[in-house]
Amino acid sequence: MKENKQSVVVAMSGGVDSTAACRILQERGYEVVGLTLLTCEKSLSACEEAAALAARFGIEHHIADIREEFQANVIAPFLQSYLSGITPNPCIDCNPTIKFRILMEEADRLGCKYIATGHYVRTVRDGENVFIKQGADNKKDQSYFLWRLSQEQLRRTLFPLGEMTKEEARTLLKEVGLTE
Repeated sequence: MKENKQSVVVAMSGGVDSTAACRILQERGYEVVGLTLLTCEKSLSACEEAAALAARFGIEHHIADIREEFQANVIAPFLQSYLSGITPNPCIDCNPTIKFRILMEEADRLGCKYIATGHYVRTVRDGENVFIKQGADNKKDQSYFLWRLSQEQLRRTLFPLGEMTKEEARTLLKEVGLTE
């Protein structure tokens, strides 16, 4: 990592939201490192797409193969709950225990101070405490997915899309020739 910039590991899916998050953080002067979580065989194409976007932005890119852990700790419990008549939301379990944990582990390994995602949420700081707040785009708000994040996770996480709408994120990428 470069010593003169603050560094951040961004969860990159290859989609509009994570790509816009990378772009915004670069514009704010962060050294961005992309991380794609390989959760299943179908996500191989997302890894390739994220790697291509990272290359286009000059971003270092890594892939974390979490297929076994994801299957055991997200997919299997989801299926069991569903078959038991419960309507589960796997993101609520995955975010604190897998996604954000792995982002933080990779950030530590790579010497990055922060992690970031393309969630449309904002945070409010009150001293050492950080609270999740609804994103500016009430059609895209994702705060309810993140209610189980720990204070340690929240203190290290940047949500660069929190003040934007999805349309604004698309426009940002259009301006740099990434969307139509």
